[in-house]
Amino acid sequence: MAEPHVQKRMQQSKSGNKFYEPTGRHGACSFIHNGRYCLLQAHEPYSYSRNEQSPLEVFDLHTAEWSTVTLHAANKPSQDNQETDRKLSSGKPKFDTGACCTVINNCLYTFGGLQHNADVHELNLTSMVWTHLKAQNSRDGPFLKDKAGMVAYGSHMVCVLGGYGRPGREHIVDGIRRGQKGAQYAWDSNEICCWTNELHLFHTEQCVWISPEMTGTRPPPCAAFTLTKVDPHRVVMFGGRQFSERVNQLHILNMENWHWSGAI
Repeated sequence: MAEPHVQKRMQQSKSGNKFYEPTGRHGACSFIHNGRYCLLQAHEPYSYSRNEQSPLEVFDLHTAEWSTVTLHAANKPSQDNQETDRKLSSGKPKFDTGACCTVINNCLYTFGGLQHNADVHELNLTSMVWTHLKAQNSRDGPFLKDKAGMVAYGSHMVCVLGGYGRPGREHIVDGIRRGQKGAQYAWDSNEICCWTNELHLFHTEQCVWISPEMTGTRPPPCAAFTLTKVDPHRVVMFGGRQFSERVNQLHILNMENWHWSGAI
């Protein structure tokens, strides 16, 4: 049941008054910030064109009003500063469907998307400025993929799990695909793309990928699952897709010792 002021606003919208409303789409990133529901990225239905000017769309849970916020790209660092400044701007992220995101402190972090990339971007939620966090060790990072899951780990790391995609050039050595040790890859019929259960940490200050050593039984390679942090140390994963199959398993990851529970 909607709160009275939300119900009233909904009735006003139905009466013909014009308010901003987002277009229909699928695969958007969403998050809560300062009591507001925020939408970021995703294509309009059946459209795979990139909208580099996409704003942040914000729904105020108190007034039940939509609004937009213009986002900006950080200034590119000087050539002299690039050796010391590991946050290199390459403009705003590609606004793909199927990206994942999480918030740490006052910054939003995004990863991946349908165009299959392994880029991490940071959005300062005060200045609304994007910065591309260029990884220093891409070869140790995840495949280029979408429909992965992401949660915060501590105050300077994000955890990226699973997804569907393909290896980047840095993952192919002497013609052999090089994946993460211990991870599994379920290749589709054309042997180009795969579902995976890779798990990587990205340090947002050092801009490096880290592969924690895990124990227990990993979930199967899959994409489009839910990934929810239920307390500071535990993450719950449910469902997902592999080939034409839908997964109905629940797995719990203890991030203190990186132990998977196995299917529950």
